[in-house]
Amino acid sequence: MPRINVDSDYFDHPKTHRLKVYCGPEADIYPIRLWSFVGKYFPKDGILKGYSPTEIEAIVGWNGIAGSLISALERVGFVKKVFSEFQVNDWQEHAGFIWKYKRAGSRAGKKSAESKASKRNESQRIVNGLEKSVERIANGSPTMELNGIEWNKNVETGAASGQTTGEPASKSRFKRPTLEEVVAYCQERGNNVNAQKLFNHYEASGWKRGKTPISDWKACVRTWEEPEAPKTTRIAPTASELEKAGLL
Repeated sequence: MPRINVDSDYFDHPKTHRLKVYCGPEADIYPIRLWSFVGKYFPKDGILKGYSPTEIEAIVGWNGIAGSLISALERVGFVKKVFSEFQVNDWQEHAGFIWKYKRAGSRAGKKSAESKASKRNESQRIVNGLEKSVERIANGSPTMELNGIEWNKNVETGAASGQTTGEPASKSRFKRPTLEEVVAYCQERGNNVNAQKLFNHYEASGWKRGKTPISDWKACVRTWEEPEAPKTTRIAPTASELEKAGLL
């Protein structure tokens, strides 16, 4: 919190002595109270916007004749008239640092508030994702959502470390084919794949290659396809070849 700076010669300054002549021996406290009020509520330019002379005198604790203190403050040079408002004289020169301090604090406070709001939003987003995951698991879904990513709930657990790992779920979930679908695809491609054998093989492995889940069963069919043996045309041997072979 910024402090009001009072010069070491304030109490002996000619303006202070003159104010005490006009308003009494304790009048030196009134400018200090005025500066404190302005520093708190009007730090930018020191103008008491919307305050009448009577209100200003009440703020600093003046109990004398109404209007006489503000008149004396203006006469000796502690305040001046700016259009219809009163302004502390030389405010920006002597106390402009207060406005700079408040402005910097306001910016820091705004930045801090934005940071806190961002953290709250992130926390809420995670909570919402976990709630969706609980709902999915309760409904039998094989995936859960965390940080906006779908993860397999069936994860491998490290026996030594006890840590759990998982992999992001595919956006399009794998659907196991029926035997009829495999047969139809093999017929569509006109290959020599034994559809029943292929289907039984992958059913037994849980539709996995090793530990990796299969994402495209049609690719498996294409992998099983065997290229047809090239057709050859038998050419009859010539008489010369038969003679060499001792067949003539």
